[in-house]
Amino acid sequence: MLLLVHGGLWERMDADGFWARPGITTALRHRGLDVTAPDRLRHAPSWEAEAEHLAASLPDRPVTVIAGSNGCSAAVRLAVAHPDRVERLLLAWPQTCGDADVDARTRTGLAELGAAPATIEALLTGTALRGVSESELTSLAIPVGVLPSVPENRMHQRHTVDRCWERSLGRASCPAARSRRARTSPRTSTPSRPRLPRSSRPERVRTVLAAAGMFVGTNIDDLIVLTVLFLTSRAVGRPRPSQIWIGQYLGNAVVIAFSVLVALGLTVIPDRWVGLLGLLPFAMGVRELIAVLRDRDDDAPAVASGVWTVGLVTVVNGADNLSVYTPVFRTLSAGAEAATIAVFAVGMAVWCALASRLGSHRGTVALIERCGRWLVPLVFMAIGLLIGLESVL
Repeated sequence: MLLLVHGGLWERMDADGFWARPGITTALRHRGLDVTAPDRLRHAPSWEAEAEHLAASLPDRPVTVIAGSNGCSAAVRLAVAHPDRVERLLLAWPQTCGDADVDARTRTGLAELGAAPATIEALLTGTALRGVSESELTSLAIPVGVLPSVPENRMHQRHTVDRCWERSLGRASCPAARSRRARTSPRTSTPSRPRLPRSSRPERVRTVLAAAGMFVGTNIDDLIVLTVLFLTSRAVGRPRPSQIWIGQYLGNAVVIAFSVLVALGLTVIPDRWVGLLGLLPFAMGVRELIAVLRDRDDDAPAVASGVWTVGLVTVVNGADNLSVYTPVFRTLSAGAEAATIAVFAVGMAVWCALASRLGSHRGTVALIERCGRWLVPLVFMAIGLLIGLESVL
């Protein structure tokens, strides 16, 4: 059985955004593996508290734990606290530890989220890995694998991987460690470092596929909104199709640009701020509904009637995607980031074309012509309520 421990530290990240939306959980299950991916304790006061929270998800039999980024610290603490229930560890791109600049920025982000100074120090303390002493890492009597970030980036630096790898080889009781020691060069007592694979065409293909999967997984709701806009356009003539296309690109450009800036500055968006954005489409729907009630004329204005209103709806509807895009952009190189944005641009075109096609169905257009003045405002109000509820749940 596999236990997946997602990354993130006090930020708006969960197992769904880290493992499920990119398709990792589904791919593992398609290979016949039994997978569980619990949510970590979001505002944990310590790594020990995180371990106890995860322990509730452990089955009766031993499991293999796979962790990413800051989840590596929680996974190791889990193995230390429950050695009889964890049989293997795989630490994927563990978070940089011991870098003054990274720690300073992380302290600032945690403080903005309300973490107490004592909690911040407890979460960032460590030499090889946050929250874990070298003696604890060395004493683990289970096989431990460590995967580096490819390419290396500021938040997941290679020296942290090397330290974890070297400390994990210090266990005489681990068969995997002994087999790797046997391959150590006879001229040195330090194990040779695994080499980072060079960037290649398969790596670029994986980047493109991952970006495509992330776009589809995070923009299903956007496809629904676009379809409603195209239906309204055909039924009442507003907004025009060209305005929908331009507004879609402008709105998504704002969401992506903000995600990149947040990733660079390591700033975390509080959940309540994202939820408040839901007031905008809700207010737009209420305004139009009031206009319909006051004026029975069929020429009542559309909810989104131009480029700017379409763009605003796109920004608000995509605000929840910040929790997915931000940690991803933190880990990407400049080249992979550019490729991801290019895939998103193609995805927007596909989404607009597909929504336009869906919005051309005669029966649906006829329904919008009859009921659209009531239905469209209610759809936008529902979108606003869903955005608010997602930030609370």
